Amino acid sequence: MSTTTSSVVEAARAALADVIALPEGALPCRWCGVACTREQAAAVAEPIVLERAGYIGTRFVPEVLQQTVLCGACAAVEAEVRPTMIRHLIAGSQADRVASVLHALDALGGPAVTFTDDADALALLEAIPGAHAVSFAVGAKAGTCSARRFAHVDPLAIRSLRESVARWMRARLETPVPIAPPADGDRRGCVFCGVGTVVALPSKAGQVWTEVYVSASALGAGNGASGAIDGHTCPACTVAIASTDGPGVAALQAAVLRFVGYERRSLTPPTIQGLRGWALVEGARPSRTPWQHVDLAGLRRSLASFEGGAS
Repeated sequence: MSTTTSSVVEAARAALADVIALPEGALPCRWCGVACTREQAAAVAEPIVLERAGYIGTRFVPEVLQQTVLCGACAAVEAEVRPTMIRHLIAGSQADRVASVLHALDALGGPAVTFTDDADALALLEAIPGAHAVSFAVGAKAGTCSARRFAHVDPLAIRSLRESVARWMRARLETPVPIAPPADGDRRGCVFCGVGTVVALPSKAGQVWTEVYVSASALGAGNGASGAIDGHTCPACTVAIASTDGPGVAALQAAVLRFVGYERRSLTPPTIQGLRGWALVEGARPSRTPWQHVDLAGLRRSLASFEGGAS
């Protein structure tokens, strides 16, 4: 192979490479990895730790560092968007995560984002846990740089980040919809209160309903009742179950008392005679509002009398 041909091949290989040798007098951008001279760089960044200090046998090996810079493009990303995001964060300790997310979005070619409140900003941080993977500092080798901005990033990491951002974007555009319980239970409603749907975001549908396996006696059928029901509870009734000893009469009463707004003022809690879970009501259809199978007006009167007699 002639010298000319060899030079052409080497040039072609370099053009296809993702990571190349660092040009003399240049430093890599800490985020996108491209080479910059100190004069071209927007700022000097923290050095990359290439090798930790330690011992090889009895010989101490010092830490190996690679000085980095912040190129103009990466500096612009932080200058334009980062203050807005940080202003919506509760703790300044999130700053490093913020930087990772913003540069991850840059590596994906956008999108430009604005944040409406703390929850919105924090949701993005939670949605992209692997954002730091775009940094040139991850897996960097001495004397190298990226051939192009973010060319060093593993394609699988880019794919994962793109999917995470897409999920976050969809969640931001979501509107709450009525979500019914899964169809794998015995009854398609909350086995406690009977409500048929719960309004929630579609992306949270799998977190709305809680599967329960509860005995008929625990739903108020009486101690002699046999059989059990495999179904689901709505969020409100799930909270009542968690506040008691599990799915049972105590949880059933706690759920309906909370629904009617009862505030206990006596030492002895009221006992609701004849209260039964919706799943025990033969032929009952799921309801639009909770506890339609219960005489709520009568219950409120009884509670008022109970408190009056106990005071």
